[in-house]
Amino acid sequence: VRVGIVSLVMLPIIVIVFSSRMTDVHAIVEGTGQSRIQIWSESFAIWKQYPMFGLGEGMLVDELGVVTHNSFLQCFAELGFLGGAAFVSCFLAAGMGLWHLRNYNTVVKPDDATYESQQLAHYRTYIFAALVAYIAGILTLSRQFVVPTYLVLGLASSALSSYTPSARRMRVGNRFAVTALIVSGLALVAFYVTVRVLIRR
Repeated sequence: VRVGIVSLVMLPIIVIVFSSRMTDVHAIVEGTGQSRIQIWSESFAIWKQYPMFGLGEGMLVDELGVVTHNSFLQCFAELGFLGGAAFVSCFLAAGMGLWHLRNYNTVVKPDDATYESQQLAHYRTYIFAALVAYIAGILTLSRQFVVPTYLVLGLASSALSSYTPSARRMRVGNRFAVTALIVSGLALVAFYVTVRVLIRR
């Protein structure tokens, strides 16, 4: 109830504070939003020419004159499906690993865990939230080859490695590889549908 009341009070304030292009729905039809959709479409055209191995890292800017403004789509265009899937896999592995530890405090007895891993369990939710927020951010930004991207992934990885082996239930193997390929394919389809629906010629 308190959360609902606070949300109702804060919503008008948030709308006023962030009443800019970030909340301008018309930007998708015309303006910066539509410009990015156009770039996404051009990036897809590049990917179709080099579907498996891509155009080459850093070469998309030479081809289009701009970045894609979507880290995942730019990876697919520059590195092909295999490179794009590898980039998606990094976030998928981090997210799945943190998700598998959601019941850590109830599954692992205190005597079986180190003090550090018990303390870190309290921060797992925040690390997971940071990961999801970063993924949401790079859907409209090209940040695939910069330090902050791998800092977030490294934070998740170090958090996972700090738990006891009995708590680490996820294993990277054939099943994960198949899952990563499927998720990567679905991501490509989702980007394509988004472009087809929102683009204005």
